[in-house]
Amino acid sequence: MGCADSAAPELDHAPSGLDGSAVSACAGLKDGTEPEPFESALARKVCDPVIPEMDLGNRSGVEIVLKRVVDNADDSLSTLLHLQHLFGANATTKQRSTDSPSLISDLICNGDLARKHFGYGSVLAKTRHGLRFPLLEPWALALDQSVTQSHPGQGLASLASAGVAKNTPVTVHDQLGPFFVKDIFNDVVANFFLDGEIYWDAVGIAIYLPPQKTWTNKFGEEYSFDQLVEELIRRPPADSSCSGTHGLISLTIMLRVDLEVSILSSAVRKRLDSHLREVVDCLQTGQTSEGGWGRDWWAPRPGDPMPSSSRQSDDDVILSTGHHLEWLMLLPVDLQPSSETVNVAARHLLRLLLARSEDAAWLRENFCPATHAARSIGLLSGVVSRHPAPLERSFHIQAEQ
Repeated sequence: MGCADSAAPELDHAPSGLDGSAVSACAGLKDGTEPEPFESALARKVCDPVIPEMDLGNRSGVEIVLKRVVDNADDSLSTLLHLQHLFGANATTKQRSTDSPSLISDLICNGDLARKHFGYGSVLAKTRHGLRFPLLEPWALALDQSVTQSHPGQGLASLASAGVAKNTPVTVHDQLGPFFVKDIFNDVVANFFLDGEIYWDAVGIAIYLPPQKTWTNKFGEEYSFDQLVEELIRRPPADSSCSGTHGLISLTIMLRVDLEVSILSSAVRKRLDSHLREVVDCLQTGQTSEGGWGRDWWAPRPGDPMPSSSRQSDDDVILSTGHHLEWLMLLPVDLQPSSETVNVAARHLLRLLLARSEDAAWLRENFCPATHAARSIGLLSGVVSRHPAPLERSFHIQAEQ
């Protein structure tokens, strides 16, 4: 993949500034000769955890948890997106039709492969503004929704975080192209509003839009990263999925992006820095005596006694602690909690995961929180690669035959 971007298909009411042209000069080299697209290099920088590797005292336990996660993965789109999040850009899965390994990103972007794997249709639908992942509909749970994303923008955020370039070709079954990943991005931007569940939209836009700082939706309404950060800071933690952590993940990604290429004003940058410091202080103050955090992690106040995880279910602690460790690992060094805070949390999380993941039914039912928790302990222990790589390296634990 080079610097030049292929021409985008004609779109009705295409959002301003999103015609797919190259954002800037390429930012790196993958093999010494082929330039790496700006957004791919940016994703590898901002999604690279910066907390030092730790000795959790049970590396084999981490490997056992990761193996169990892989062995209990189904073939739904949501599961594949979570596996890509867990193992990075080079995560693979076995194609149903051939039993041969395929990059998850290829399976998502190739309509013919997707049709063979899922058995019907495509994971992407053509819209007036580009391409879109269908969204899980709670009212239709009786129907097969295996090719839906669980949250708006989740598919785009997954591709962006994995470093998949905007000019990556995409095919849609029974639809004439050409299509590209940027068409998924165009649709998200065209339908963007500062309300609802915008946390995954924020991640995708933060990686694919810079150095541009503003975007315009299909109604001609202009938004900026300053507005987006202020909106997410304003919202209470309970508004965000997974114990309020996805709002924190989005904010931290935008902070990391701003450190690479300026997207925020000085005032908003200071506000964001202060907000994240307050949250970190809250987590250190409210960490349970065992080391984790529950769903109501924001409740403790300075001076209150440490809560006990006995008041929280193990499932609550796994969900909250796994997600928290993920975004804490993304913070710049000067904002991070103490290494002891992270170490104690990770050790407690590993103990809980080893116990709960013995139950395959539990693991399948709680695959989302289990993968986020497994990624946290995998990164901290060094079992999972800590540095996102271009599409030449792969980390994959083979499922048992």
